[in-house]
Amino acid sequence: MTRSQYRALCRVFIAERFNVCYSHLHTMKIADPDRHGRATYRHLVDLHWVTENPVCRYMHIAHTRWRDAAPLGLAAVLRLQQVRQKLAAHKALLITNTCFSARAVAAALDDGIALFLVRPAFDHHQLTARGPYDAVAQMQRLVSRKAPLYTYQSVH
Repeated sequence: MTRSQYRALCRVFIAERFNVCYSHLHTMKIADPDRHGRATYRHLVDLHWVTENPVCRYMHIAHTRWRDAAPLGLAAVLRLQQVRQKLAAHKALLITNTCFSARAVAAALDDGIALFLVRPAFDHHQLTARGPYDAVAQMQRLVSRKAPLYTYQSVH
């Protein structure tokens, strides 16, 4: 599974589990606040969405990491924590298909970052689509109508 295909699968997971409209989930590069006289840079956010109620507006971000076997480590959690802080996001999620190291779990607990294991519930080797919408459509064709596209587990 490619990074783009996994991000598309995680987009479906977030849309379904967090009750967010699929079209409101965006992959984007967000510029760091402009500091006069300093070079600018951007943060790549795999999934970004905003929820609102009559009182508040909440920004959420998620990073998705497809791995072949190795656990996702502390560095990924610390990177996400820094991006969340820079963007003033209210909630951050880190999603992978393998597992998280003990140090990554400890850091995520300390920083309030949600960790999820999301795995395809179909043979992902059959995927050929590249774009997110094409990938989701192909994923849906690979499973029966009532079967889920993924399995998931909240790590904490």
